[in-house]
Amino acid sequence: MANSRQWRGNAPLEDGLSDAEWAFLMDEPLPKGSDMRARWLFDALFDNDVAARALVRKAGAQPLAQFILEHPGCRPNWFWRFQAPERMRRRVGGIGMAWHSHETGGAPFANEQHAHGVPLVWPTKWTAAWTGKGWWSTPPGAYIDESDPPLYESQAAYLDRHGLLSDAERAALTDEDSEPEVVGLDYGEPIEGGA
Repeated sequence: MANSRQWRGNAPLEDGLSDAEWAFLMDEPLPKGSDMRARWLFDALFDNDVAARALVRKAGAQPLAQFILEHPGCRPNWFWRFQAPERMRRRVGGIGMAWHSHETGGAPFANEQHAHGVPLVWPTKWTAAWTGKGWWSTPPGAYIDESDPPLYESQAAYLDRHGLLSDAERAALTDEDSEPEVVGLDYGEPIEGGA
């Protein structure tokens, strides 16, 4: 995503936010040329809910309004962490169960890793060699079927279901924006001795 304002180093801008804070709020990468302090702050916002919540409160409504203007039918990751009515989007198809998944029917795990309302960590045929060897626990369910991977409702469908789309935002959407989304996986290289 292109940075929606000009980079000025770590100096707070007119709105009192540093470039690292703005990048976090807008789901953008840290601007090139950022120093170590900015990198530390940027990383800390992803790892520390208290700091991230404080930033969201400090920033007010403007960053979310700007994000929606630039990305109708979507929300930044912090929205999913702190403001979404339901933590996860609905699963609508496919085969596979995420690690530490809420989909097992139990209470949500504190360490469940997700972004934009979709689980991030999935057992695959490539992780089979790690299972039970101290790196991974036994998968909670089936490995992902590459020919029928997990599908989730789109962000736009979720937002519409919860009445969170404005008329202007809805008008900017296409039919494609409501299509279910396939879980994105980067299989990388197979693990030696794996399936």
